[in-house]
Amino acid sequence: MGSTINVSATGVAFLIDRVLDPGMAIRFEFPLEEGRAQLACEGRVVRVEKRDRNIFTAATIETLVVRPAAEH
Repeated sequence: MGSTINVSATGVAFLIDRVLDPGMAIRFEFPLEEGRAQLACEGRVVRVEKRDRNIFTAATIETLVVRPAAEH
């Protein structure tokens, strides 16, 4: 689990409680339409920085699919 800082068409920045390695492939989801749908994404970690108790992480968004919430 983490908290999103910023999202663009090609990337995302977020805070999490563990370190991910740059270059690592990741999957992540965002809720849409008040929880009725999910934006499922795949990408790669491009930047990692320790910030207090959290880890700032930036990743690319390479693929994305919108699907009903019940499908995850």
